[in-house]
Amino acid sequence: MKKKHVFNKVILIGYALNLILCFICSIFYFHPIYEHVGWENRAYKWLSSGETMEEEILGRLLCMIYSYILAMLLLYLMWYWIVRLFKLWNECKSKRIYVLLFLILSFLGILTIIGLYPTPVSDPPDTAWNYVYAREFLPMYWHGFLTNVVHCACMIIFPHPVAMSIIPFLLGITGLCYILYQSVIKNCKHELLCIFIFFIFLLSMPETVQVFIYAGRNYHYALLSVCTLGIFLVDYMNNVIITKAKILWLSFLICFLACWRGEGIAYLVAFPFMLYGAYYQKNTKISLKKIFKYSFFIVGIFLLLRIPDMYGSEKYQGDDYIIINLPGPLSAVWANNPNTNYKSYEKDMEHINTVININYIIKYADMGSQNYNWDNLRISRQSDAGENGKAFIYAAYDILFHNLNTFLKYQFNVFAKSLGVSSFFKLNTGPVELYVQQGIIKDNYDKVMDYYRFGRNDIGIKHNIELINKTIDINWSVFAKGIIDFLYCNGMQYSAYIKLTKTSHT
Repeated sequence: MKKKHVFNKVILIGYALNLILCFICSIFYFHPIYEHVGWENRAYKWLSSGETMEEEILGRLLCMIYSYILAMLLLYLMWYWIVRLFKLWNECKSKRIYVLLFLILSFLGILTIIGLYPTPVSDPPDTAWNYVYAREFLPMYWHGFLTNVVHCACMIIFPHPVAMSIIPFLLGITGLCYILYQSVIKNCKHELLCIFIFFIFLLSMPETVQVFIYAGRNYHYALLSVCTLGIFLVDYMNNVIITKAKILWLSFLICFLACWRGEGIAYLVAFPFMLYGAYYQKNTKISLKKIFKYSFFIVGIFLLLRIPDMYGSEKYQGDDYIIINLPGPLSAVWANNPNTNYKSYEKDMEHINTVININYIIKYADMGSQNYNWDNLRISRQSDAGENGKAFIYAAYDILFHNLNTFLKYQFNVFAKSLGVSSFFKLNTGPVELYVQQGIIKDNYDKVMDYYRFGRNDIGIKHNIELINKTIDINWSVFAKGIIDFLYCNGMQYSAYIKLTKTSHT
């Protein structure tokens, strides 16, 4: 009991000091770094809201509050894990090998991120854009309110863009190693073989390495998904009895996934069933009534996480994120003998044409929305908000469900593309082509891209770690060359030996 008290005291002291230091550093770090921050959002001034996002006090304040709360939670987890590792090292000699392997893996990952910097932060799509917003606690509603909250929280913990890669990596590798140990290694006779296979799997697949070290929001989402589902798996295998504290953490993780990206709503629906499968089915001490009672935690947490996004999306964003993804499957419908023989077809077409002219969808497929907006002096983000945008979505899905065969084939092809394999079905679609008119639209487009380029430059030039990059690059090159030379020389010697042996035999 006394040891546990000391354990908790060390965590709290380290955590409190770290938190104070982070808060002081963030005061100097978070500020506007570009004179046209949120330039494309100036369109809101004349589209509907009457103000730019720079003038949005509530959104920025909420982003700041949520970022500090998330940073506090992440810091606590980090300190809890650090102290736990020391405790395992001191109290359990048989587990030292696992602690050592985890530390080596973490060190190699951080070294890789720093050595490749700024690539892991600047290359993922839209990250440089989001970074400029995050530097002044400005939410990017189009990518989800929580996206910039995550980026801000990472840079509160460590005030440098590289934190947007390193913090999620540490969280992801900790979660994966914990899941691997609890679900496989602990119950396996050949632990070292399992660890070797894990290392080969982790290091031999470029996509896996990319998910771990890149700062893209989709990579962060994948890591969080694996860690969350892994907790349910581990607890199911070890027959863990759930506590109120744990149900609160699980509720937070599930709601975070549900609010961050649209497809995450599946986690929210599945949550009661996952609770039942992991904690009730094998543990009769917990009643089914309690499982449903616990699942109601998610209602309050979901609202707390979702309301800022709903507010910002309604005011600034509209339904554009959904709308820009619909011309692709719609173009496939029109290119593959569409079914137009149903009652509401004419009305559906009227709603479609109100937002995007059907000829643009047929001709440009996925880029139909962007091309139509550029041609009509509209900024994509807010121009499809309101009743017209909602009517377009209903009409589009009505058309797609009346052409379900084509729609499903298109979706399966998208799935195949995401896996990096060729299409499952042959389908005609319009060309995916973005063109930008000359004149005012071309100038505005260039300003938006200039804004994006500025973010990349700030990440890679102003916040460079060139000395470390070059040192790692040179040392790694020397090391790699040494290995190649060694293998080549030994290979040549072995080849000569084989030839000499054959000659002597003959």
